[in-house]
Amino acid sequence: CPSHGNINVPHWFNRTNLHSHGLWISPTGNSDNVLISVEPGVSFQYEWNIPADHPSGTFWYHPHLHGSTALQVSSGMSGFIVIRGDRLPTPETDGDIDTLLAGAEVEERLVLLQQNQYACFDANGTLSTNPDGTYRCDPGQVGVIEGYANFSPGDWGASGRYTMINGEVLPTFPDAVAGRLERWRIAHAGIRDTVSLVFREKRAGAGDFAAVAAADADAWIEQNCPGAPLPAFALAEDGLTRAALDERTVSVLQPGYRTDLLVVFPEEGAYCVIDTSAPAT
Repeated sequence: CPSHGNINVPHWFNRTNLHSHGLWISPTGNSDNVLISVEPGVSFQYEWNIPADHPSGTFWYHPHLHGSTALQVSSGMSGFIVIRGDRLPTPETDGDIDTLLAGAEVEERLVLLQQNQYACFDANGTLSTNPDGTYRCDPGQVGVIEGYANFSPGDWGASGRYTMINGEVLPTFPDAVAGRLERWRIAHAGIRDTVSLVFREKRAGAGDFAAVAAADADAWIEQNCPGAPLPAFALAEDGLTRAALDERTVSVLQPGYRTDLLVVFPEEGAYCVIDTSAPAT
């Protein structure tokens, strides 16, 4: 702990542990115990005993050491845990949705949303910014997250960063097929900002979005993704199967939320996957 004894001051950036969201496992011992502290250079063996009757679903994990949780999650330390099940539904229970999808040609897609707010600093340790206040990294500099100086409530937009998917900035899904049913397992592994996920058809002839700065994203989307939002069907929330599908055009995820969507791209072509909550910067 900090030398002054205040455990609520950020600390222990080089120690870590592991915590899951939604698993029915023990929170003690060497299981899902957030009081564990794994020291630098030390190996630690976790033991998570998953019950045989555990519901199927989409879960995720991240570090949860008090004093450094947000810093480590914002550095990209997170991932999926998928449990598949064979419990049949009954008039009283939902069962496992896997049994209803078994045999169908459903493409499964893991979509981990991450907001890594790395930044660069000058020789004096001052955050480097552009004239408009957004973060700046000069040629040869490597962005870092070594403390809380470069992220605090409300400044995700100022970072000029994109929300990443599975560790990639502005990825594409070239294996998508028009008319095929897809199951999107989505987890918001960010630490603060809302994500409102929308699918829209991309205008034919639109340029490459990869070259667009985050500050110009809103204008590019308005011009090149003009169509009505596509419907999607939520079949699970936070790992729990819904009693019925929920048709929606916007899926709102706060940090830690999970949503399973059934999605069909109706026609050949390109589609935009948009966060409509992202602030203009």
